[in-house]
Amino acid sequence: MLKDPSAFYDINERYTICTDTNYRKNVDKTEVAGLGVRSYYISAKLRIKGFLALEYDFATKITMAELFIHLN
Repeated sequence: MLKDPSAFYDINERYTICTDTNYRKNVDKTEVAGLGVRSYYISAKLRIKGFLALEYDFATKITMAELFIHLN
């Protein structure tokens, strides 16, 4: 069995704090325990929107950067 709660807290229109966890009950192990921040962007001129994110995973001790692009 897998439990995978995530939470998002909007600081303002542009910035969000996010958490993500993943716990496997059958092996009694947390595989993901992340905390990060997202910065949203929108460009009407280029017709794109999305977010940039920086997250640290305490379970794997890895820092990750994410780039999400949505084409309008």
